[in-house]
Amino acid sequence: MDKEIAVLKVIQKVRYIVRSSWATFQNEGIIRLFLRAFSFLVYGKGVLNVREYEKRRKDFDALHGITLSDAIHCLSGAEGEDYTKERWKFRMVDIVIPIYNGMQFLPALFESVLKNSDIPHRLIVVDDASSDVNVWPFLEEMKEKFGEERMILLKNKKNLGFVETVNKAVGYTKNHFVLLNSDTEVPREWLSRLMLPIFENKNIASVTPFSNSATIFSFPIPQQDNDLLTGYSLSEIDAAFRLVSGSRNRIAVPTGMGFCMGINKEVANEIGMFDAEKFGRGFAEENDWCQRAIKRGYRNIVAPNVFVYHKHCASFDSEEKKQLIEKNLKTLTETYPGYHKDVHDFIVKDPFKKIRDIVLFLILANPKNEPDRPILVFNHLLGGGSADFMTRDMQNRVQRGAQILEVSYDARRSEYFLAFYSGPHTIRYRFSDWKEFDDLFQYFAIQKVEVNHIISFKYPLETISWIDRVRRNRGVPVKLYLHDYYAICPNYTLVNELGSYCGIPNLPNELSRCTTCLSKTRTQYTLYTPGKVDIMQWRKTWGHFLLNLDEIVCFSESSKNILLRAYPQLTSRSLIVRPHEVNYLDEIWKGPRRRNSNEPLNVGVLGGINFVKGASLLKELALIIKKGEINMQIVIIGEYVEKQKHKNITVTGKFQLKDIAHLTKKYKIDIFFIPSIWPETFSFTAEEVMQMGYPLIVFDIGAPAERVRRYKRGIIVSEVSAQLAYKALQKYNEKLKI
Repeated sequence: MDKEIAVLKVIQKVRYIVRSSWATFQNEGIIRLFLRAFSFLVYGKGVLNVREYEKRRKDFDALHGITLSDAIHCLSGAEGEDYTKERWKFRMVDIVIPIYNGMQFLPALFESVLKNSDIPHRLIVVDDASSDVNVWPFLEEMKEKFGEERMILLKNKKNLGFVETVNKAVGYTKNHFVLLNSDTEVPREWLSRLMLPIFENKNIASVTPFSNSATIFSFPIPQQDNDLLTGYSLSEIDAAFRLVSGSRNRIAVPTGMGFCMGINKEVANEIGMFDAEKFGRGFAEENDWCQRAIKRGYRNIVAPNVFVYHKHCASFDSEEKKQLIEKNLKTLTETYPGYHKDVHDFIVKDPFKKIRDIVLFLILANPKNEPDRPILVFNHLLGGGSADFMTRDMQNRVQRGAQILEVSYDARRSEYFLAFYSGPHTIRYRFSDWKEFDDLFQYFAIQKVEVNHIISFKYPLETISWIDRVRRNRGVPVKLYLHDYYAICPNYTLVNELGSYCGIPNLPNELSRCTTCLSKTRTQYTLYTPGKVDIMQWRKTWGHFLLNLDEIVCFSESSKNILLRAYPQLTSRSLIVRPHEVNYLDEIWKGPRRRNSNEPLNVGVLGGINFVKGASLLKELALIIKKGEINMQIVIIGEYVEKQKHKNITVTGKFQLKDIAHLTKKYKIDIFFIPSIWPETFSFTAEEVMQMGYPLIVFDIGAPAERVRRYKRGIIVSEVSAQLAYKALQKYNEKLKI
């Protein structure tokens, strides 16, 4: 054991030096790194700059979760660990149960101990002069049920309090023992799991399980008294804890908890039991005992694979309890000045979070009713209208009781992110290898799969093939949202190398057109699907995937027709046209302002403007305006990729959706223009403008034109052209003068 500890210390030191050196280099540069390292390694003076590194790592973990590999490493496998090892099969354990009233809890306690204790045991039960006359007859009945050899029953002549009662009972123990409160209920095979660490390691003084009410060991929320998760029993919650590896997660803690605490008999013999002189009738006595054990070189740990139900019965009236807590905590602090700091540091570090999260995930992701199973959603992290749509949709569904498991990919970090949303609970993980998610996937069931987006995913074709296998193997429906044309071409906006809509070349007859486009196009698709793409393989894989989908949601007839042009074999059975609902505008101002003749015509452009959204076209339009006769100003409510400033273009920058109407009034917009050069599948900006009642100019391409045709203040320009757009604006301006 000493050798193990020494090796661990060396590993921790090496890890510290590597991490802190990297942090020092990032924050202070190479020269300061060498100076600090030289002082640290040669003279042993000073410390490397690890604080900033640790802070950034903790902030990132809080936002994105720990690595999925760390979470899976907590588990022992889908079948759990074998706790019935031959060598411990006949090891006797004493179970000490102090009783004072609490008759309402006793039947469940003794029934669970009788039914669920899996290794040889003996009960030592002491009635501390209960005032409830029903308690003693019940305990005598239990003794008959357990038998003389399995239960020692004692009764105090007068009430001694918890501490002295426990000490009295411990005097009868002959083996390692468990201190078990009367307001607990134990799960199947609890005893072997709880006591195994003490059997295997003489250096362990105490072992405490997780519970719903156990302060720093509370589940699902630490530092508070929780009820059992709604709809789940003790056995169902403990079944998830059983999947946690007990051997890999033996984390030392500052103290155990006396509601259910396995105690090393040899340590108890060495340091004595609870200090009745200092702690009287109770509270903080087990904290003192654990601290004494630590001072002698022993460890207190938690059994991470056991969950015991603690109903937290009050043995004292509230006033007596308050006085005892104040007095005994003061005594504890005076005896161990560093105790509260150790507990505080433990709470801040929270080493059990990864166990609580994975267990909570395993419980919630496996509901008894099939309709309550999680929905697996694939999404991107690129922002925009489609991401906002799914965020709002997931939030609404979670509020209505659905469970969502969202998988996304960050191409910049080469990492996947996994977020599980269930009621008030959110659990996050990150991973770089898809196999890690596949390993986790065996632990839970899903209701269906929804593909909102897989643009930017590292291996898009492999991803949809994985989804297709899930569809076949688990028999779950799969739905695709057609926000763009990634299913047709990795160049998902279909804007070719000439800067115009490609019209969907007929493969394989016009394969050369696609090959040329993919090698020369100016769109951003290469950022998200790098490397050479075989367009024939792309269409073949996606075609097979689409044909087997249960539902493809198109947000316009236009996008549906474009998809059918690429895949005419698709049937209308799976294709559904369902336009987005835009209901998030807090304020809607109907119609444009009254404009003076000497004021410029303010042309609003809503949203982030990149190449396919018409950035180059706006630059050209600004030059035409500059040379023309109309006093006209373009106001981009959003971001603009062009770095060059133009006198006729004002850019507001990022904005919140709820602020659209406010910004429209602030910049005195007269008419809106959507300069998009690709056949958008819906266009949130068009819908937002129409809801505000403003005149709107669009090109005759994609969903915007489809929607504007039904809008009385809409103007459709026949071709994608800056010159024609200018003429339409000029005509509108002339109309205002009449």
